[in-house]
Amino acid sequence: MGFVTREQLGFDLSELIEVTIEQWSTISGAEIVPPSEDCGDFIASEMDARKLRQDDGSSDGALFNADVPPEQFRDAVIAALDRWLIETEISPLTAEEGEGYNRPCGE
Repeated sequence: MGFVTREQLGFDLSELIEVTIEQWSTISGAEIVPPSEDCGDFIASEMDARKLRQDDGSSDGALFNADVPPEQFRDAVIAALDRWLIETEISPLTAEEGEGYNRPCGE
């Protein structure tokens, strides 16, 4: 079958990603659930590296590998979230991110 649009996959990729993010947050003990806009690039990059996703050359979208089971997509999302957590925890806030960031004393 090869690479197909998100709609042509045999499962709902958006739901899989959303559920996996929630499960990962619980399992990892992370106090936050990463917003998809923050970790989306990590997820896309991981899927690209695992040959689960590729850019659609004719549009701004992506194509997804229909020949692999949903579990491989789930594994890619978990790996991406782990990398997101590591990279965001060791990266200092930029000046823009730090603006308006108020942390009460004693934290």
